[in-house]
Amino acid sequence: MKPPERFKTADDLDGDELLEVIRAERDGCDEPKFETDEYRRYRADALRSAGLDSEADDSEPTVERRLEEMTSEDHMKAIRSDP
Repeated sequence: MKPPERFKTADDLDGDELLEVIRAERDGCDEPKFETDEYRRYRADALRSAGLDSEADDSEPTVERRLEEMTSEDHMKAIRSDP
């Protein structure tokens, strides 16, 4: 079975990820890459099949609050924090 695409394309980035890309460009750093949820699930399944359950749990996609679900205060904290 062929693994799914590992990294998101620029069109697939959410607002927070796009903000990290902009910060990296501003600071002259390498552009960050973001793994797709499908790839993370694929990796977690592979780790579980190898008996590495705790590593698989760490590899699962996390559910984070989307920009639309944040208060303006939460969003400003995210903007001001260093990546």
